[in-house]
Amino acid sequence: MVKLAFILSLLSAPLLLVTANPTSEISKRWGCLDDGEARKLLNIYISFFEKLDPKKAEKYLAPDFFEVSASLNFLFGKNYDAVTYANRTDFINQLSAQQSQPLPPGVESEKFTVLSTIHDCHTIWFRWNDNSKPVPYFGFDEFYVKKKDRSWLITKAYSEFNNAAALFNNNLFPCPGDSSTR
Repeated sequence: MVKLAFILSLLSAPLLLVTANPTSEISKRWGCLDDGEARKLLNIYISFFEKLDPKKAEKYLAPDFFEVSASLNFLFGKNYDAVTYANRTDFINQLSAQQSQPLPPGVESEKFTVLSTIHDCHTIWFRWNDNSKPVPYFGFDEFYVKKKDRSWLITKAYSEFNNAAALFNNNLFPCPGDSSTR
């Protein structure tokens, strides 16, 4: 019995060395995002909406990148399930145009707070609020990535948020909870 325990301990020792950091081993073997890469891509993606850097967008968005957002489509007057941004160029041009517009009085620029996030090998999901005033937007995004030449590219994204807050903050919609409208 002692011999068997000794043999098993010798056989299991190499396994401990291989599986000491299973996340990085899986990442290498399967080409998966690791936690640091996911965090970096999340921060880059959020930066596009806070203050777009077109060069950074060119670097991290695939040329055929697209985004779908029923929330934005409603605000833009599009069909709810239409593609919101058709490709990387469209995304950069539309966001640049939106961000160049002056903000209405009392509305502050977006600063996102990530409330929670999770990722797998090729997808990042996160809940957020953007700290808008007077009513913050809360939303949920997911975006997909692929590895190309040892770098990650964002290939597509889906985003939803409480667009009634956007309407209210821009004085386009009375808030049902606002006692001044009763």
